[in-house]
Amino acid sequence: MMLIRLMFYFCLSYFVLSLDIGGRTIFDRIDTRVAPYSEMAQTFIVKSSKKAWLFLKDTSLNLIGHHIPEQRDRVSSGLSSPTRQLKIDSQTTLADQSNTPEDTYTLEERMLLKKILEESR
Repeated sequence: MMLIRLMFYFCLSYFVLSLDIGGRTIFDRIDTRVAPYSEMAQTFIVKSSKKAWLFLKDTSLNLIGHHIPEQRDRVSSGLSSPTRQLKIDSQTTLADQSNTPEDTYTLEERMLLKKILEESR
């Protein structure tokens, strides 16, 4: 019901404003009187919205900047560091360095591994 009433009033106002009086419509006559004020209002709204946007942007950036702690880029585990590798090399003895998996296999295990490798090729 409300939609029908809205459409009725819109059509009525459109009809009244489009009546021709003295070679010009009522809407044209109203527009010539109101145009300077509507232009002033439009420029005021555009300027105010730009100022408000800049203020909001600056304020939000300041708030975000003060609440986020500064982070420093650092490596917490020295695993990728060359000095870490030097430490490991200096701490290991010659016996530890030569202790490879090949040294722990018996002769039979070595033969079985060799056979498996040859069969897989």
